[in-house]
Amino acid sequence: MSRLAGKVAIVTGGAQGIGRGIAEVYAEAGAAVAILDQAAEVGTATASELGLLFVEADVSDEPSVERAVEQVVSELGALHVLVNNAAIFVLKGLEASVEDWQRVMAVNIMGPALVAKHAVRTSAGPAAARSSTSARSRASSRRRGCSPTTRRRRRSPE
Repeated sequence: MSRLAGKVAIVTGGAQGIGRGIAEVYAEAGAAVAILDQAAEVGTATASELGLLFVEADVSDEPSVERAVEQVVSELGALHVLVNNAAIFVLKGLEASVEDWQRVMAVNIMGPALVAKHAVRTSAGPAAARSSTSARSRASSRRRGCSPTTRRRRRSPE
């Protein structure tokens, strides 16, 4: 039996790419998965193909996030897993405007904070919001044979 069997998961940015892959693997492992994404057409198609719930949401907009999380909880039950995967990039080089960068910050920085804020409030049991970066860091530390505490000690000035 999988650790995800019977769990409810949200994957932001799950309509395509890495997010879609995560959503698919979680669903195959038995989780009830909701995809939150701005791409309504692609998200609807992905959810239909994989048998998931799709909720259109802009992770940088708090009312949109709150509504989306409430819909997921209403349809699937209390949350167990949150994957903050949604992100955007500016590929304009020096032509990028201040507005372009503000949008990147809103989606990539505020988005995960807003989704975690509302997801944790509706979680099933003790909530621990961790970013994928910290999870990768912990996994990398274990592969190198040291704990996160050891790694921190190695970096501290003497």
